[in-house]
Amino acid sequence: MAVDPRVLTALPIAAARMQGTKRGVVSDPLAEKLLAGQTQLLQGVNTGYMAVRMKLGDELCLSQHKNGTTQVVSLGAGMDSRAFRLNLPGTRFFEVDMQALFELKQPLVADTPLRVESRHKVVGVIGEMDIGAALKAQGFDPSKPTTWLMEGLLPYLTVSATHNMAADVGALSAPGSALWGDDFSKTSVDRGMDFHGVPFESGFDDYDVMFRKVGFDDSKAYNMDGVNLDRHSGSVNVNPRYVVTPERARGREMCVMVRAFKTR
Repeated sequence: MAVDPRVLTALPIAAARMQGTKRGVVSDPLAEKLLAGQTQLLQGVNTGYMAVRMKLGDELCLSQHKNGTTQVVSLGAGMDSRAFRLNLPGTRFFEVDMQALFELKQPLVADTPLRVESRHKVVGVIGEMDIGAALKAQGFDPSKPTTWLMEGLLPYLTVSATHNMAADVGALSAPGSALWGDDFSKTSVDRGMDFHGVPFESGFDDYDVMFRKVGFDDSKAYNMDGVNLDRHSGSVNVNPRYVVTPERARGREMCVMVRAFKTR
């Protein structure tokens, strides 16, 4: 399969969701189809972490929708299946990714009904594209609050691309917007990390500060050691004792997430 290796990193994530679905940890009936027949990827997948990641994004979309947010942007969407499985009536769902990703994904979802009002494919490479112009060309409305998803995206962006992307997201976010993303600390990435052979470009200790600077007044970063999926309730528990500041993250290896809200 001669496809950009960054595109192929979406397939092990679909494999993890497929395994999680079979084990009753999460429910993604589309995951098997989105694996694109690459069943060898089912061996050794990190089902637990990917299940937590999936649920964090799901819960943010659903809670934001309950509060009236009907615009979702999945940056570096990969094999995101939320437009097909989350009940988000009235929502316009924008998936941003490379052309090669959509060429792989579209045939797999062509006959799958949407559970949102509309799904929009926004083609480009984050770090090279004009995110705002590309979104607006597909009908994105920056005057309305938006839920931003950055699941699995941040490690693949350079330092400058990350700062530029954060600035774009801040400028495009009306009050009521929210975001979620995951990455690793700077020390972790600087010591060398990759996913299925694709090296990570950057890690940060200050995602909380980064998104506050672009207008998200309620912004917190967490050590993912304190984020767990409750198998009984199916929801994610985020332990507030695992909030990390740049000072607490500096020099430490950890997986981190950022969750931020623009309340005004």
